[in-house]
Amino acid sequence: MLVPRAVRELGAWRVPTVVITHPNIDHFNGVLDIAEPLGVRRVLVGEAFMTAARRPFGPEAYLLRGLRERGIDVVTVRVGLKIEFGAAALEFLSPPAGAEWDLGNDMSLVASVNTPARSSAALLCGDIQDTAITHIAGLSPRPAIMEAPHHGSARASAIGLVAQADPAIVVQSTGSSRAGDERWAEVRSGRVWRCTATDGACWSEVLRDGSVRSGDWR
Repeated sequence: MLVPRAVRELGAWRVPTVVITHPNIDHFNGVLDIAEPLGVRRVLVGEAFMTAARRPFGPEAYLLRGLRERGIDVVTVRVGLKIEFGAAALEFLSPPAGAEWDLGNDMSLVASVNTPARSSAALLCGDIQDTAITHIAGLSPRPAIMEAPHHGSARASAIGLVAQADPAIVVQSTGSSRAGDERWAEVRSGRVWRCTATDGACWSEVLRDGSVRSGDWR
């Protein structure tokens, strides 16, 4: 299977915790397939996912049943929750409790990876669009590494968020239709920009001294 092989190429043989950013099926349709090969024991979801799972025959409900049948814990995330892994921690920043934003993408879980050497080492944005981007911008995150919101969709709000955050590295997970969009040109200049459509599988990491680096497998 592709995902377990890719994870093992990174040197991780077990992935005990999985985060599902939001209830769009392209973000969770492979979770049951990877659960056993990667030793998944816990899945973190947002309030929007649990709301969608109330539909008894929907894909979210199907996934929850499958996880519980496998003895995998499902945890609903709240803003402020911190998950420690080694010396680092994953802290969830959005959406705020009780948010009922119109677009499902805006309900994506957004998290900051914090290390002893960097209080905001990385910012993971999921598929957030204008409303959630405005919320995140108000928190003034300044990460060293950043995921381009919504696969690098060239929205003015997303371009502004990356410019404000000013990360050293941006990772854009996308297909060919969004690769190389000239509307990103000014913000893309002067920083490392990894795009899966052109660079293949990409990786970025924060070292113990707070420095960052990245690469790809074409």
